[in-house]
Amino acid sequence: VECDAPQLFGILSGDDLSYRIATEIPNVENMIFVIGGADGIMSSPPGLMKESVLIPNLSRNTIFSDYHDSSLDVTGGISLKIERALMIASTGISTSIISGEYPKRIIAASKNEEFIGTIVC
Repeated sequence: VECDAPQLFGILSGDDLSYRIATEIPNVENMIFVIGGADGIMSSPPGLMKESVLIPNLSRNTIFSDYHDSSLDVTGGISLKIERALMIASTGISTSIISGEYPKRIIAASKNEEFIGTIVC
């Protein structure tokens, strides 16, 4: 995408696209962010700390520790995903962050049924 000089190009994150889709297409009721390597948003980066636990409900007041390796992810990592999810949830759209390793969880979330993951408030 276009960007300010001196850069010649930039990368548009799928998280930014998710926000636009959720808020610009009429009648969106549910937005599910699917991630790998964790059940949802964890209290600390999975694999880096043994005491990392799932945060079942996430709001702007939730305290957690994140880590972003910009050499692996140039679009903002989990922090950008959380920010966009919070923005979407603030519009009243049901928003969740779920592991993509368990398709039944995604189906349950899409039906507003109980699931293992993070509900964004």
